[in-house]
Amino acid sequence: MTGKSAGVVLYSLSGTTRASAKDARKANDFLAKAKKEGKLKSEDKVTEENLRIAGASAPVAKELYTAYQVNRAFQSLPQIV
Repeated sequence: MTGKSAGVVLYSLSGTTRASAKDARKANDFLAKAKKEGKLKSEDKVTEENLRIAGASAPVAKELYTAYQVNRAFQSLPQIV
């Protein structure tokens, strides 16, 4: 991989990271609201099923949960400076 193509990959990866982080926050917001409303217990985790219980449609729940998982995977990677 050349320096230019590595830069394109990193640029693409950073865009994906930002998008998944945004949707992961939405997933957490859905759960926080559902917990406040008593739809979920305080210890309930982000899952596709819990997102549906919280009020997300099935396709949205799937999208948000996937983004949540991607975001967690990115966070577990060592940081490249």
